Amino acid sequence: MIVSPEYWYQSPSPLKLMIDRLICADGGNPDPSSTQGKEPEKAKRIELDGWGYPKHQAVGC
Repeated sequence: MIVSPEYWYQSPSPLKLMIDRLICADGGNPDPSSTQGKEPEKAKRIELDGWGYPKHQAVGC
């Protein structure tokens, strides 16, 4: 559970940064050049095929 101040229209920037860092810390594309820039079809195919990367967040779960 994440507790933060209540904002009606947006979440605070530090909360967004923390969530982004948690997601990025759990892996990601180990070779960003494999998609040759922004080719969403190729990126999605690589994502669905999967790749071996350490899941740092899974250790504490």
